[in-house]
Amino acid sequence: MTQATMEKDVTTANQMAANKKVTISVPNKGTVKTIDAAVDDVLDISNLFSIGAKNGLEVRPSDKKVQDKEVIDALKAGDALSVKNELYHKEYVVRGNQALYELLADIYALALKINMSVSKANILDAMRKKLKDRDIKTQFNTPAMTTVIKYVVGADRATASNYSRVLSVAMEENLAANELAAYISRRGGIGQIHGLEATIAAKKLGEKENKERLDILRDYYSLSRYTSNEKFIYGGETLQHNSEKKTDKETSTFCFFMTTYDEAKDEYTIISAHDLGKTYEDALLRTLFKDATSDLGLLRKGLRRYEEQLLKDMKTPDGLVQRLKIKHEQQDLEQAKLVEAESVSFLADATV
Repeated sequence: MTQATMEKDVTTANQMAANKKVTISVPNKGTVKTIDAAVDDVLDISNLFSIGAKNGLEVRPSDKKVQDKEVIDALKAGDALSVKNELYHKEYVVRGNQALYELLADIYALALKINMSVSKANILDAMRKKLKDRDIKTQFNTPAMTTVIKYVVGADRATASNYSRVLSVAMEENLAANELAAYISRRGGIGQIHGLEATIAAKKLGEKENKERLDILRDYYSLSRYTSNEKFIYGGETLQHNSEKKTDKETSTFCFFMTTYDEAKDEYTIISAHDLGKTYEDALLRTLFKDATSDLGLLRKGLRRYEEQLLKDMKTPDGLVQRLKIKHEQQDLEQAKLVEAESVSFLADATV
């Protein structure tokens, strides 16, 4: 094997150019082209090395006899690109984001100082006059934070809006400027910050609870088929909805029938049958179940009681009986662990 050095010129808006060197290995018969990132900026796959007797861009799917060497060489090329990607991510993305967060922290610190200054009104008035000279509009009641941001970023309205949103949240969170960079990183970047962290967490918890509520009600009505006496055979066509997304996760539980009712004959006429797919089914079930309780404790107990009734019913299929028994054993085990953990925590608090 021979060693080759690939140099990448990394340049950022606020940093001096720096050469980053990485060492990669290529086959003895391979050829490596040294690429100047400032000129090419991309890895030239066609000239990186030859794959077997053919150039990489000449390989066809119809070539049946692919030699082991070609596979190895292709993986070597992939490894070289992987190294280049890691360097790009480290130099441009990670360091670039960190520099951005530090810039936001500096803007935030300046805005806080101005906001607490006895000369606040004079400072903001001077900033607004300079912004007007640059054809950037502000108003007398424009918040101090927004004025400072516009003064720094200029006429880029999208950037100013994003920065203003993040720094306004930072003020609501009562953050210090030296806490801002870590806060933004923890939240996943400026694009992920649209409200207070606690508010977002509460919303996610609410979404989780709503999903569990819907799943419990779905299970209850699905199990009701084992006790219902209203059955019929339908020989018509069932219309598939959302079929382009038909996957295991999109599989629906129910089939919905559109009917009309004849009062004179006291009978229903089936117009059509619909397999909605899980996404559309969920939307319909939320409407149908909107008046059901939101108390998850009551719903869990109600479903458990109904399942226990099915276990006692001799007509319940053996397969369902076994599934329910396993389910209940797992639930009881999890509950026992939870009680044990709470007891340990209580005893630990009592000894403090």
